[in-house]
Parts: sequence; C-alpha cells; structure tokens
Amino acid sequence: MSIDKIEHIVRELGLPVSFSAEFWDHSENIHVQKNDFLLKKGRVCKYIGIVQQGAFYAYVPGEEDVTTDLFLPRAFITYYRSFLTQRPAHGAIKASIDSVVCAFSYSKYQELTQSKEWLLFFKYVADRLFIRKCARENSLISNTALERYQQLVLLHPGVEQLFPQYRIASYLGIQPETLSRLKSLDLHQGN
Repeated sequence: MSIDKIEHIVRELGLPVSFSAEFWDHSENIHVQKNDFLLKKGRVCKYIGIVQQGAFYAYVPGEEDVTTDLFLPRAFITYYRSFLTQRPAHGAIKASIDSVVCAFSYSKYQELTQSKEWLLFFKYVADRLFIRKCARENSLISNTALERYQQLVLLHPGVEQLFPQYRIASYLGIQPETLSRLKSLDLHQGN
C-alpha cells in the first residue's frame, strides 16, 4: 500500500506527523490468495482496511453472482454494514489475484476510535466509502452502459487484466456479451 496515501490523508486531515507511524503500528497485513475469501457470505466482516496490493471483488452469490464492487490498490475495503453492526454479511469479498490488505480488526477499530485523531481518520474512511457507493448508484441510474464502461477504464487503467470480463460486466450492470460489443464500439470510436 502506499505510504503516500496515508501521508496524504494525514496532511488533508491535519493530523500529527506521528499518526503515520501509529497507522502502521496498529494495522495488520492480511494476505489473501487468488480465489480465496476476505469475507464469506453469512459471516461477520471482521476488518476494515486499504488494499495494499492485488484486487478484490464484492459480490452477492446466487444462481448468477452479482458483483457489487471492485477493490483495487489504494481502495478502502470492507463490507461496511456487516463491519459496523457485527452481523452476518449478505455478500462476500474474494481476491481476484494474490492480494494484501492493510487492515484493522473491529476490536482495534473500537479501541482506536476512543481517540479524536483516529475517530477523524475513520470518519474520513466512512465518508469515502459513502461517496463511492453514491457515485456507483448514480452512475447505474444516470449513465449509459458505454459511459459506465468508459468511466471504469479511465479511472482504473488495467482493470480488465485484474478481473474476468463477466465480473466487470456484472459490476457495470450488463451482460458479458454487451460488454464485448461496448469494447468493440469503444475501440472503433478512437479511429
């Protein structure tokens, strides 16, 4: 993960410089192999963190899995409702490739939020998670499938090397065949 992301947050929030060292002291690295779970459906989400390396996807398992989020390096990652309520998650989070999360357990989160500085940090994380969720919902409602696809590859170059096409299509709310057509259309528009 990037030290620069933490340092950026420290500067943005006006936290003391010592906060960066505290961050690393209190967090733990969780290594998740390709196709293993960070969280299984029906289990309580134990962690909130930042993807240090690799890629994850959140999905609701079923006859046809529905991909609800993609987590790339530097992204905050959790199944937030389950984490906050400590109730079982309705979905799962799985590694698309070998990955590492710099994470805080729920008990560590509870302990740290007794401090004003850590409360400010975790509020920042919560705000970013909420903004991300709202942006995704607005995009699904307001943007065309092509616009959603173009926005995804613009914001996350190389995303198509990290996830299979059907997973990206599900995240965009379209069928894999539609994604193939959009990719073809997008390539031809550049000529």
